[in-house]
Amino acid sequence: MASSHEAISERKITSNKGLIGAGLIAASVVGALIFSSLFLLFIIPFVLGLTLIFSCHGSSKGWLDKYSTAEREFFEGLERWRHRSPVKRAHDLKYSLLILAADYKQLCEKHRDKIAKHEENRRNRKLSEYLDNFLISNASISGIGYAKTATLASYGVETASDVTRSSIMRIPGFGSATTSKLLSWRSSIEKRFVYNAAPDRTDVLDRQRLDSEFHMKARAMIVRLNTGAGEIRQTLNSLPSFLSAIDSDLIALATRLNQAESDLLHLKLNKPMRFQQSGAPAFTKSMGSFVGSSSGTTGSEKWCPACGSTMVRKATHGGRGSGCYWICSRNPVCTGARSG
Repeated sequence: MASSHEAISERKITSNKGLIGAGLIAASVVGALIFSSLFLLFIIPFVLGLTLIFSCHGSSKGWLDKYSTAEREFFEGLERWRHRSPVKRAHDLKYSLLILAADYKQLCEKHRDKIAKHEENRRNRKLSEYLDNFLISNASISGIGYAKTATLASYGVETASDVTRSSIMRIPGFGSATTSKLLSWRSSIEKRFVYNAAPDRTDVLDRQRLDSEFHMKARAMIVRLNTGAGEIRQTLNSLPSFLSAIDSDLIALATRLNQAESDLLHLKLNKPMRFQQSGAPAFTKSMGSFVGSSSGTTGSEKWCPACGSTMVRKATHGGRGSGCYWICSRNPVCTGARSG
């Protein structure tokens, strides 16, 4: 791209200022050496020459700032374009489906845990029902007469099922000796308990409720996973039309950046290294042609080839640098990996 008229004019002015400044400095130095008695008179042109030279360097800052602004605005526009792209939407949808798949796996595990807990609770419930058939008032327990039986009943302890160490010890007048007798009585009854694993009506209803809750949640997740896969395909099918469309705003930003770069080259100024171009996609003249770095890195960072997220460095068992590899920061949701 050709340099702008402002840059061409600026270079001429800068060159003239540099030549005039250098000439003033050289003339001042030579004059001071020849006419040493008039040394003070040559200070003014010497300072003026330095001012002209430094003003040349000062004007370059404006052009560097102009390029930096154009570069920043271009990459911001490029990021907005990327967020509007079907690829970004597909990646976001894929990420949400991976999370949903992980939740589905956990749902199955939680359901198995609930079933196991239900079986355990069923045995405890049947044991409690069995112990409820044995009243303390009908039992012959040493040291437990009518008065203590009435006291126990007033605190809600009437059957063998109610007898626990905590429930007895909280009653005034009942010490460890009396508590041990009651617990021994309960233990003797428990030994006679025979657990029948066959489920009764209550067990069947509880199990049906647990299965119904699980299948309802699982069915909704499966439907969402199936429809989500179709949405990803549909989204990616719109990619060619998206890439072929012309984004006038991004083209304007790219044109402005190219113009700023051409002006810097014309002014023989080095570009400020604000962005690592090796990792950022390069915008070409045809809209939709973005060429990313094949290395998948930006400086010291690496990007996941599967989802585009940052990656985390891991070492092999040897712990040496040559044995390192990279995994996605969203692992285990994303299994993307790179070699070290």
